[in-house]
Amino acid sequence: MALSATVRFDPGESLEIGRWILELRNQTGIRWDKAEVTRELLRSLVQPLDLKILERSDAVSNGNPPHRWWQSAF
Repeated sequence: MALSATVRFDPGESLEIGRWILELRNQTGIRWDKAEVTRELLRSLVQPLDLKILERSDAVSNGNPPHRWWQSAF
């Protein structure tokens, strides 16, 4: 499955994020691109976000894990 997304930042934020990715490359020795960084950030948020959603009184599971589809009022 492919997910296409565009994330826009103001010029100051864009420069800061660009520097952060360059520093990440220097520290890890891995030539991360923006898509890989975004993918890893999203992956790191899935479980904590699932737990936050489950804490909501209006959240109803639409299946068993690992299916993370939730009905909610947000």
